[in-house]
Amino acid sequence: MDVMVFGDSVAYGAWDPEGGWVCKLRKFLDKEVNFKLNSNSFYYFVYNLGVSDDTSADLLSRFKHDAYSRTAKDEGQLVIFEIGKNDSMFVKSKGDFQVPPKRFERNVKELIRQAQRLTQKIAFVSLLPVDERKTCPYKDASKEDMRRGIYYKNEHIEKYNSIIEKACRAAGVKFIDMYEKVSRTDYKQLLDVDGLHPNEKGHEAIFRMVKDELLKNKMIRLR
Repeated sequence: MDVMVFGDSVAYGAWDPEGGWVCKLRKFLDKEVNFKLNSNSFYYFVYNLGVSDDTSADLLSRFKHDAYSRTAKDEGQLVIFEIGKNDSMFVKSKGDFQVPPKRFERNVKELIRQAQRLTQKIAFVSLLPVDERKTCPYKDASKEDMRRGIYYKNEHIEKYNSIIEKACRAAGVKFIDMYEKVSRTDYKQLLDVDGLHPNEKGHEAIFRMVKDELLKNKMIRLR
């Protein structure tokens, strides 16, 4: 089965020396399924298709090409999306979000529609909270972005998560809500020094929650 994970820098694995949560998922499936002798007639091919700085619009522009060029039609597909945090970025200089909510909703619905042409095994991973002391404004931004004034706020992330969840519910797609669980913990320990990206512990937490939900909903199997 092809497991294709689409998203931004969090899917890519930024700031984790071990490669991020997608890499951890691949290693888990390799160990538990792919490398076990004489036990399985199926195999998982995990593709990390995360691109740093991507928005839903960027992902939509490349989804068909990236997905279909990696599709083994006789094996089946699982498509996982982790996208939206860059969309939710508020740009002070223009007084609007990088991708406004209505456009983001259209993009998410279109991503689901295109993914459903490939498979019914689709999941969206929710966005994680940020440390607003470091992201309002975002202090690790480039000089150009600092001039523009960019902000990542948890109230905005919650708004974009709700858009994703609503679209998933309407389309019968799995929504893996990590925000609710993580926000009740001391989640800042899971963030890198920039307050935006998960650190190694954060990626480990994402991996474990995603893996558990995929197993629970029978989107992956170990035997």
